[in-house]
Amino acid sequence: IAISFALTFLVIACPGALVISVPVAAVAGLGNIARHGVLIKSSETIEQLARVTTLLVDKTRTLTEGRPAVGRIEAEGSLSSSELLALAAAAESVSEHHTARAIVAAAREQGVAPQTEPSEFELSVGVGVSAMVDDQRVIAGRKSLLADHGVQLPKQAGEAAAALEASGSTIAYIAVDGSYAGFIEITDRVRPEAAAALASLRAQGVKRVLMLTGDNPHVAQHVADELGIDEVHAQLLPEDKVRFVTELQQQGERIAMIGDGVNDAAALATADVGAAMGDSGTDISMETADMVILNGSLHQFAHAHRTSKATVRIMQQNMAIALGTVAILIAGVFLNFVHLASGMLVHEISVLLVILNALRLTTRRQRQAATPAGPMSPTETTSPAHRIDTSNSNPGGKDSSTAPIGGKSSGPSEKAPSVH
Repeated sequence: IAISFALTFLVIACPGALVISVPVAAVAGLGNIARHGVLIKSSETIEQLARVTTLLVDKTRTLTEGRPAVGRIEAEGSLSSSELLALAAAAESVSEHHTARAIVAAAREQGVAPQTEPSEFELSVGVGVSAMVDDQRVIAGRKSLLADHGVQLPKQAGEAAAALEASGSTIAYIAVDGSYAGFIEITDRVRPEAAAALASLRAQGVKRVLMLTGDNPHVAQHVADELGIDEVHAQLLPEDKVRFVTELQQQGERIAMIGDGVNDAAALATADVGAAMGDSGTDISMETADMVILNGSLHQFAHAHRTSKATVRIMQQNMAIALGTVAILIAGVFLNFVHLASGMLVHEISVLLVILNALRLTTRRQRQAATPAGPMSPTETTSPAHRIDTSNSNPGGKDSSTAPIGGKSSGPSEKAPSVH
């Protein structure tokens, strides 16, 4: 009798359902999320994603479509618009930054594309480029970069550029041989699904949405107003983004960061969950991130967040089923109304229940917006007042007015990293 009791207790006390309760749910959740366009590198990321309280997002190619186009070209002095575009395209031809690509593409469309690479080329992180083009020193980037080279921006040109920035455009300022030569307007539309996806994330428990961008404050605020983002921090360098992530984590926030560029890689690695945009992301951002949004749709991220929360709930339910079954069976063994055969039968049933419960995750579908995303009305905006902060990103007090184009110095044959 003692041997029979011992064997029965030993078999009953081995919770097979508990062993598979978490893995089977994790596999089902990962599979569902992958089918909906998001690759997650570990089951631990699912648990971290389910606990996110604050979302940090880059702007360019994350909230915007990442297909910038050249708009207005304003040339100064003896240069024509075509000549200014040709010089800027030649200087930017080595860079892979989205602004550079837009300028080079516009030059090709107008038949003034550069035939050779610049003889000298230097990128300044988050600021712009300086290059030698046909024995001319061409500088393209923020106003602060021109100021660093002693180039003053005419008042009339500054006012015209500011008006374009207020409407959401990015401005690349150009100087040739130490003199201001004009500016080029770059436009980029907000992703059509962004507003609805951010609203879904808020409904799912994300309390705050912050924009961290290297772009100028006017453009950043324009996008924030359209999407109802709580706070805007503009003109940030890579280390500034990391600092924001670290400070929020120290305040007890669980942080998810979405970005795509070299400038975002360090912040993606520091955040509790880093998500890279797969349609436009750089290799380093996708390698560093915990998850990759393959098609770059923010709806995919919202679905991944919703499914991760469901996955954690299923894990908890499965563990409750497994532990509850074991507790009942052990009590039955001591009360002598559960024996080896009946105990094993109940055990197998509990294993099947755990598996079937986890399989519910495979049927979850991605929700789509009922209407296209567009400018939010005051009643739709989650945060009535947006706060924009640029004080921490420009210690020298210099103005900056284009998306960053920065990296380290590079020879003319090297491709510069794509950053923003």
